[in-house]
Amino acid sequence: MDDQDDMETDDASIRALRSRQMKNFHVALTYLSWMRRDHFRFFSENDITWHEDNWDNYDSKFLAFTLHDKSGGDIYLALNAHDYFVKVLLATPPTKRWFRVVDTNLKSPDDFVLDCVPNTGNTYNIAPYSSILLEVKF
Repeated sequence: MDDQDDMETDDASIRALRSRQMKNFHVALTYLSWMRRDHFRFFSENDITWHEDNWDNYDSKFLAFTLHDKSGGDIYLALNAHDYFVKVLLATPPTKRWFRVVDTNLKSPDDFVLDCVPNTGNTYNIAPYSSILLEVKF
């Protein structure tokens, strides 16, 4: 049996996880590509909030941050590589609300929604091996 045969499966859960991991990879690549184009020059250190309280925790498989836009269009990006859900508290500026743009745990076409879906409440439960992108709107 060669490596290609080892990767093929009819198990729907394995196929779904592989698809989700590919979407996570694309979200990360898109972000890195965005930064590489020197868009980062528009942000100062105060424009980024890292949602990590222990950078020395090498067991952590979760990364989240908010990019603050001076016009109020903040973006929240979180990547969860844990094998369990991570519930995050979303700090929402007054008179604004978070909207989901990407949740790689959801099946297509709900995983990426250009029109955005309003988030209910001030928390988001991020599925294992998933990433999300939220946008704040008035």
